[in-house]
Amino acid sequence: MANSVRERARETVASPGIKRALPWVSMGLVAAGIVIIGVSLFAGGEAPPPAVEQHPSAQAELKKALTAAQQYFQKKQPHSYIGFDVGTAEGLDPSLTWNKSKEAVAGEVSIRTVKKTAILLVSKDQTSGKSFCIVHSIKGIKQGKGDVSLPGDCSGGW
Repeated sequence: MANSVRERARETVASPGIKRALPWVSMGLVAAGIVIIGVSLFAGGEAPPPAVEQHPSAQAELKKALTAAQQYFQKKQPHSYIGFDVGTAEGLDPSLTWNKSKEAVAGEVSIRTVKKTAILLVSKDQTSGKSFCIVHSIKGIKQGKGDVSLPGDCSGGW
């Protein structure tokens, strides 16, 4: 009787329909196994920590803001920062939030001083709450710390 069962099994497996189906069934079983393993690895346990919102640093924002201001300076003939204001800045770099505030605002760039050949920009870091400044003038670029209102007060570096 065992031989007859074996013979029937061999005949069934040898049939053309079964031979064509075996690779598909095998792939399905492998895929199901992968899904089961994946679910068992990631199910249960602690939930992943919530995503922490990343804010660009005040220094990164000021560098980006100064690039926009310098574009304005280079395009204007004769070269000058005069006329660089919030509206102009937003047109050059809408990814930044610009203002004319006398106090630094976290996550925003304050346009403080605009002269023919000098500009002072200030921002407050959203993470640390510290204020930073950057000046561009004929003397070059100067970086500093603090919520300053005059280019000469921007000092201390970053």
